[in-house]
Order: sequence, then C-alpha cells, then structure tokens
Amino acid sequence: MHPSEWKKQMASARALAGRKMVFFTNALTKLVPVAAPGLGTMGVTEDWILLVDPETITGWTTEQAAAVLLHEIAHPLRDHAGRCRTMCANAELFNHASDREINDDLVAAKLDLPGEPLLPSQIGAPNGRTAEEYYRTELELLKKQPPPPKKGKGKDKGEPQPGQGQSGGDPSVEPGKEDAKGKGQGQGQGKDGKDGQPGSGDSDEKKDWSDGDKKPGPGWCGSAAGRKLKHEPDGKSKDGKAIGRSPLEVQNIRRQVAEAIKEQAAKNKGNVPGGWQRWADEILKPPKIRWENELARALRGTMATVKGNCDYSRSRPSRRQGAIGWGPGKPIISGMVSPKPKVLIIGDTSGSMGTEELSMIVRESNGILQAVGSSADFAACDAKLHVLRKCKSWKQIAQSLVGGGGTDFRPPFVEALKMRPKPDIIVFITDGMGPAPETPPPGIHTIWVIVNGYGKAPCEWGKHIIISTKPAETA
Repeated sequence: MHPSEWKKQMASARALAGRKMVFFTNALTKLVPVAAPGLGTMGVTEDWILLVDPETITGWTTEQAAAVLLHEIAHPLRDHAGRCRTMCANAELFNHASDREINDDLVAAKLDLPGEPLLPSQIGAPNGRTAEEYYRTELELLKKQPPPPKKGKGKDKGEPQPGQGQSGGDPSVEPGKEDAKGKGQGQGQGKDGKDGQPGSGDSDEKKDWSDGDKKPGPGWCGSAAGRKLKHEPDGKSKDGKAIGRSPLEVQNIRRQVAEAIKEQAAKNKGNVPGGWQRWADEILKPPKIRWENELARALRGTMATVKGNCDYSRSRPSRRQGAIGWGPGKPIISGMVSPKPKVLIIGDTSGSMGTEELSMIVRESNGILQAVGSSADFAACDAKLHVLRKCKSWKQIAQSLVGGGGTDFRPPFVEALKMRPKPDIIVFITDGMGPAPETPPPGIHTIWVIVNGYGKAPCEWGKHIIISTKPAETA
C-alpha cells in the first residue's frame, strides 16, 4: 500500500471529525499520526502520538474512521492516563471504563463506531457517568464472578475471564496490583512536523501487537487511556527529538478545547454533549483566589489611589469644566480618577513545579488579568530569569512558562527594582521550595501564592496564600 492512501483517508477523517464536533477542530490538528502496521485499529499515546494501522483505516469508511478518531482524542483530553494513576487502577479495567465514558456520547451523536464499542449498558450502568464510576461497577461485577479454574496437569486450561473489550492484563487483579504495561495502539519513529501532519519515520514493517490471545481494540487504546501498547513509541525520533506533545502543550490544548466547547454551547446547547460541557466547566473553573479583592487590599497599603477607589486629579478635567469654560484665567477643576495597579506576576518554572502546578500559574494569572482589566507583566523564573514580558491573555502566560532547572526566587526581584515604572504589586506563584530575598522590595507589596507545596512560605515577609485542590487558605 502506498503511504499516501492511508494519509489521504486520515486527512478526510480528520476533516469530517472536525465538522461533526467543531470544538475538537484545533485539537485534532495537534495529534501526530504515525503508521503502525499490524495494529488492527487506532491508538493514542499520552504524548498525543496517534498510532494508525494503514490497512485498517483504509478498510473503514470515512465516517467510521472519523468516529474512531473522535474516540481516541477523547482519551488524552480527558486525562484518562492521569486518572488511572490517581486511582492506582487496573489498566485493562480502567481502559474499559474510559471507553464507556467516551462512547455513550458518540453513540448519542449517531456516529458510526466500527465493531462492537464498549457501552455503559453492557454492565447495567446508565449513560453520562464518569470512568471512575464505570470502573467500580465493572470491578464489582467481576468480584461476583467465580474465579477461573487453576491450571493443573490436565489438558483443560480453563476459559479466560469474560470481559467487555480486548486488552492485556488480568481484570480480576485488584486495583494497584498490576503493572500498567498493558497494550497500546501504535508504534512509529516519525518525526514531528507541522501540526496534524503524519510523522516522517513511518515503517512498513508489521509488528505483533497482541498479548497472547488478546489484541488491541475496544478496551485497549494506548497509554493515553491508561493502558500502554506493546510496541508503543517512547515519544522521540531517531535523532532524539520529541515527536509528541509536552505536558504543558497538552494543558493548553485542553483549555483551548474547553473554551471552544463553552462558545459552541452558548450558540446552541443541543450541539454539545452534556459530558463535554461538564468537562469544560471543570477545566475552566475560576481561580481559587478572588484577585480583584486581593489586589485592592494590597494596594491600599502601597498607593494613595487604587483600582476601585477614586480620588481627584488635574490629569483628567472634571465633567463640569465646560460650565466654567476653558482658557486663560479659568480655573481647572480636578476630575475623578481610578488608577489601575501595575502588577508583576512571577511564575516559578523550576523542575519541582509539575504540570498541575504550572496549570495553576496559568489559571491564577488569568484571574489577575481579569481583575486588573488590562495587561500585566509576567516573569518566568527557575534558578534564573528566563522571560519578562507584558501579557494580555492566559495564552501568552502559557507560552512564557520556560524553565525546568533549579530554584532561586531572588533574580526576578532584582529585575523588578530595575523596572520603570516599578510594579505596585508582585504576585509570586510557586511551590515555596527555594531561597528568597532576606528583605522585601521597597515600595512593592508582595503576595506569595504557594501551590501544592508543603504549606511553608519561602520567607517571613509579604502576604502568603496557600492554595491546592482544597479551598484557599490565607495567612
């Protein structure tokens, strides 16, 4: 088969999938398709490498290929791999559950999934539940079944445990007892080119993706679903370059999709499945800190006029000036002003800040931008200052998160004192693990936002706010 055949089918399927669910259009271009001969289906890795069996995809109709594509992209968007790890779940069983969480929406949208897709009704569960709920339901059903016969010296080896879907591993194993090696959907060494373009290292060599009598398919979708495939690539090309998406890129993709879902739902609620609307609400949930109030309180101690408070200034003439007139001999009546604070946001981008912590930087920074009502300066710092720029949106903040080295909180404060005009407020978002200046910057109010750290501030000066998955605490 000529490589162009499956790539043409892939392009057609992606275009159709984007028309079926418009809010996925951008995310679909972020997948990196790589040929995986012998896979027998599609699969997706945690770093967004889409593994495609050329023979299988060309054998499907475009409608079927589009439906499978929408199924696969839902796994990394919903972070099924991370949720599987959080539960210490059996990889095979959780992949079953995550498939059910996805497929009920696809079937409701009348999409043509090939074969026999896993659905909630097959385990007596209602639609619209989470993968975690389906996991517990199926686990209870398996516990009620008699154990399989033990292997002996006789000829009979016993029958395998029944299950919905095909995958590696033993679903009768208790959660957390099985190594999540599982199966996946793809192999390839393709180099990452432009968004949505197939990798250039596709191979025609067929591999055996099966694990005994089990083959990739329903319930075995790759590491993005929590169940890694047998020959799943490591995410790097032959020259060592990454071909997939980084965790930070994935977080940004999720947020962009969530915004597209909210926009689509505002136009026509009937076009967006309820499960995806709830997911978007969770991704776009507001910051834990009410920054408008927090910034106003901080400014009251550092400025004579703050956002939300008014004062008189001759820099803005009064509306009543016209009654008196303009020109020589006419007094100037002061007008009411409400200056906006100059805020510097500093994001800790050291190696100790994981994906969740970096996401909190984006979320809280977005709240600050909304509270300020305009732009704010943003600095990214690990052991040294990497970025200092003016940002107007969370997307610019996300693009500025550069670092990954050691930790030193002092360099951005040195730079802040050189800025003209100096910031009125510094908001430092960090896990708190690093050295800070011994004294506060003169004339600048500092707020330390400690995210998912040990609850210990790096210094005694400044205001300290601790946030995590729990409600914010202030000190």
